[in-house]
Order: sequence, then structure tokens, then C-alpha cells
Amino acid sequence: AAAQAIADERRSQSGVSPIAVQTSINIKTVTKPAAKESQILEKERKAKLQYEKQLEERQRKLKEQKQKDEQRRAAVEEKRKQKIEEEKERHEAALHRTLERSQRLETRQKRWSWGGSVTPDSESKTGK
Repeated sequence: AAAQAIADERRSQSGVSPIAVQTSINIKTVTKPAAKESQILEKERKAKLQYEKQLEERQRKLKEQKQKDEQRRAAVEEKRKQKIEEEKERHEAALHRTLERSQRLETRQKRWSWGGSVTPDSESKTGK
């Protein structure tokens, strides 16, 4: 009882009455659920932001991967075209060489044919 009296006296000196203390306790208990709901809403908001951030990151990575794939495909296509062009040039060069050889052979044959045939049989045939 003595401790209660001392506490009451201190409260009266500080200007806080037992009724005011009781009221502040009630306010705290009333605001606790609101604070808890506020915390829950804040957690939900943070979770939603995190999810959106992950979603954007995933979309960014997919876009980058798609660009890399497209670049790789373009490079492969360019390499294929270049290979075809090189093959075509090689083929044309081989064809050109073949034509040159055949023209040289024709020229040689024409030279021999101007003076008549060189073989002994052909001379005897033309002589008759």
C-alpha cells in the first residue's frame, strides 16, 4: 500500500493521473492491430515490388538471350553466304582454267592440222 501511495504521489507530481495511464494503455492496445495490419500491408507491398523486380529482370535476360541468339543466327547466315561465295569463286576459277587449257589444246591441234597430218599413215593416204 505504501508503494502504491508513493506511485500515486509521483504521478500527481508529474501531472499524469491513473486514469490517463489507463487511457494510454487502451490506446496502445487499440493501435496495435492497426500497426500489425500496417506491417502486413508493408510486407505485401515489398513482396509485390520484389516480384515485379524479378519479373523485369527475367524479361530483360530473355530479351538479351533473344538478341544473342539473333546475332548468332545472323553470323552463321553470313558465314554460310561467304562460304557459298568462296565456293562459287573457286568453281568459276576452275572452270576458267579448264577453258584456258582446252583453248590451248585446240590451238595446238590447229597448228598441226595446218601443215597436214604428222602421222606416217596419214601421209601415205594423202599421197595416194
